[in-house]
Amino acid sequence: MVSFGDQHLVFTISIVLILFSGFSNAANIRDALQGYPNLSSFLELLNQHKDLEDLVNTQTQKTLFIPTNPALIPAVMNSLSFTDQQALLQYHILNGTHQASNFAAAGGATVQTFLQGDQFANLGAGQPNVVFTSKFGDSGQDKETKFAQVFSGLGTRSAIEPLNITFDGGIIHAIDTMLSLPETCTSTAKKVNLSGLLTALRRTNLTDYVDTTPRITCFAPSDAAFNRSGSPDQNLSTDLLAQALKYHTLQGDYIGYTSTWEDGKELTTLTGDTVIVKRAGGAWWVNDEKVLQANVMTSNGVAHVLDGVLSPLKNTTISPNTTVSATPTSIASETTKSDAVVWKATTTLMLALSLSVLYLLL
Repeated sequence: MVSFGDQHLVFTISIVLILFSGFSNAANIRDALQGYPNLSSFLELLNQHKDLEDLVNTQTQKTLFIPTNPALIPAVMNSLSFTDQQALLQYHILNGTHQASNFAAAGGATVQTFLQGDQFANLGAGQPNVVFTSKFGDSGQDKETKFAQVFSGLGTRSAIEPLNITFDGGIIHAIDTMLSLPETCTSTAKKVNLSGLLTALRRTNLTDYVDTTPRITCFAPSDAAFNRSGSPDQNLSTDLLAQALKYHTLQGDYIGYTSTWEDGKELTTLTGDTVIVKRAGGAWWVNDEKVLQANVMTSNGVAHVLDGVLSPLKNTTISPNTTVSATPTSIASETTKSDAVVWKATTTLMLALSLSVLYLLL
């Protein structure tokens, strides 16, 4: 006969076992996703990439962003080669275990992924490419959103559903949109409709440089900003145009993700001149131009879309935003011939700076 004491002991042991099971990790990703039918398409995709599944199950310290079934669009995946599918899946795996709370910090964070190889991660020394995570928009400075977001290639943004599903060595969150693979500067510019920049890069023969050189940061004026500046592509020499584009470009050990910026920080461009990044009004600014879209990941760095063309801070006599009190016609009638030549050169340089905008967008 079982005594009351025995029954109490059995009940206590049962409760302990239930609680213990609730805190134990699943052994692998398939076990972890049992009970999450809205993530089943990802598991079906892993059936075609068993080596990647083995990597996920054996590699420690990783975080997976798994697209929900509606987000994992078969037509998109089927359009990719097996190799590119593999790369895209690798891009959804972050180095390190990141709870949902890790994505809530002001300013955002740049996080390395498992994506490697020069085609999609030409960052030098075998460094993997990154994503930007933030609960405050693509710059980390905007109004707080309900869910944190992750920003990838082509400026794609995906909302993070903080599931915090754990399994041995890892953690899983859902996202509502597939990440986009980082592409070259020119391919990015084409797909995000930065046609002016493409034109400028092609005319100056800089496309190969910005596409193949590791660790490029582009400050890319929008097409609207470029158009407001006139038509430098038609009015500048190729040398002046190239210099204007280089003023919007950084290259070297430093990659200019906004998570590395500090208010008032100076950055040296390819011309040797500097730009200053500033924080004001819930946004980042470069010199006096507002960043419209930040942290657009490229295969060899990052691009930031600007609302205007950058004006050099020093070693120059004009600015693309300078207001002229008289029209060119009235100036010509009141100045000497040499003054008129200076006016024409100034106007030409202003146009050149505009074209630099296009270059950055690539």
